[in-house]
Amino acid sequence: MRSLIFVESNTSGTGPLFARMAAGLGFRPVLLSADASRYAFAGREGLEVAAVDTQDRAALLEACRRIAADSAIAGITSSSEYFIATAAGLAEE
Repeated sequence: MRSLIFVESNTSGTGPLFARMAAGLGFRPVLLSADASRYAFAGREGLEVAAVDTQDRAALLEACRRIAADSAIAGITSSSEYFIATAAGLAEE
């Protein structure tokens, strides 16, 4: 199964929706978050959460490498506009 990585997320609305849609399309949704407690929907949506400092590019890259060692990465995105540039940079890497 290929992973779809989310760098942080909206805590309602599109956050749970993106996770649900990713899983429905057969992806393994993985959320990279500095504070997993913000995402009450994660358990309901089957969202795997990895604790990582999302302000630290090196830490984010290492988290992506760990995920890639377990499954191919289909993409990296975010439902939070604030983290779109970060997600795009990780995807490019």
